[in-house]
Amino acid sequence: MHGLAPWQKFMGQVGVGILVWFGGIDIEMFSITLHSGAVLPQWLSLLATVFWVVFLVNAMNLIDGLDGLAAGICLFVSIILLTLCAGTATPMVIIGFSALAGTCFGFLRYNFNPATIFMGDGGSYLLGYLLAVLTIEGAMKSHAALAMLIPVIALGVPLFDTLLAPVRRFILGKKMFQADKGHIHHLLLKNGHSQRQVVVIIYGITIILGGVALSFVYVKDQFAAFLLVIPGIILFFMVRKMGYLEYIASDKLLGWLRDLTDEAGFSNDRRSFLNLQMMILKADTVNELWSVVTVALEKLDFDYGELHIQSGDKNQGDMILYWFLMPGKENFDFHGDYQFKLELPLINENGVSYGVLWMVKDLKRANMNHYTLRRVEQLRRTVVGVLERLSAPPQTIGDTACTTTIDTAPL
Repeated sequence: MHGLAPWQKFMGQVGVGILVWFGGIDIEMFSITLHSGAVLPQWLSLLATVFWVVFLVNAMNLIDGLDGLAAGICLFVSIILLTLCAGTATPMVIIGFSALAGTCFGFLRYNFNPATIFMGDGGSYLLGYLLAVLTIEGAMKSHAALAMLIPVIALGVPLFDTLLAPVRRFILGKKMFQADKGHIHHLLLKNGHSQRQVVVIIYGITIILGGVALSFVYVKDQFAAFLLVIPGIILFFMVRKMGYLEYIASDKLLGWLRDLTDEAGFSNDRRSFLNLQMMILKADTVNELWSVVTVALEKLDFDYGELHIQSGDKNQGDMILYWFLMPGKENFDFHGDYQFKLELPLINENGVSYGVLWMVKDLKRANMNHYTLRRVEQLRRTVVGVLERLSAPPQTIGDTACTTTIDTAPL
């Protein structure tokens, strides 16, 4: 009846997960090995239960992008988990999986491509919710040693797609909850498959993963780990076929980590440049300021720097300071074909201008550093802060006038 924002849907799903836990349907045990797991404390059981409910609700909703896809996956997963729980679960869980499988099977009669009826968000949310509570009551309590592993493998396709969606959106700079066309079924369509072919392919992957999940119950522990190779191979080919390797390429991942450590100030280069910024901030005269700025320009591997400081006196010209990496102006060609030139207006947040800083770099001599432009902006802001302080009017404290002197002598 009314459209809801993504955060409103998410909070509603969390509320449902909390109600499920208070209703007695909870994840009591967790294991990361093939042996018996540890009993979870109450607060951790609550978090695990809510996470599982919200995770599966969204997983089924995200995978519901083609006719018959969500209903078909739910059908096969229900049959697989029904087979798993048939001899150990309570009658109500068996009835629940049976009813869910039968409902999806009947619904597919009209929902398979070309569909005449559609489930919408309400239907996909319901499927995810039912799978969540039934797996908690059935699969996760039937075989403690493999409790979490079995439904995770059986639901491999929607869970993998759900985990990858926020990562993909984060890397591409999109909103975390904004819908896109980068899901598994969308990428298969882009590769030239028809809607029916895509659905059948994902059905096949779900059946294979379900068979692997069932095998964990009947094979010995020493072979259980070997079975994980199968979903691992499927996962690798899915990532490669879908083009997801572009998102996790080593050079891009390492580049992102370098940017993160640099932004946080962990890298040695960032810390050393920060030290120069601190030295600039301590400058009491323009000459002291410029002497440290030239050290920064040399560290950034520029060839030439020029600072114009505007004079507050109309009868007095601007102050101009120069710096050359190589001594002598005649040694530098200002009109070469490989010159990278920057003109930085020294303007504060209020729009007050204190001058201009020019920088020139010969790219033929040395290429740009990965962080040069970021360092230049950090340098500009620091210089503006010092010039703003040096040009501040005198302040009177009591009967004593405190003045700031600007040294305008040539460098």
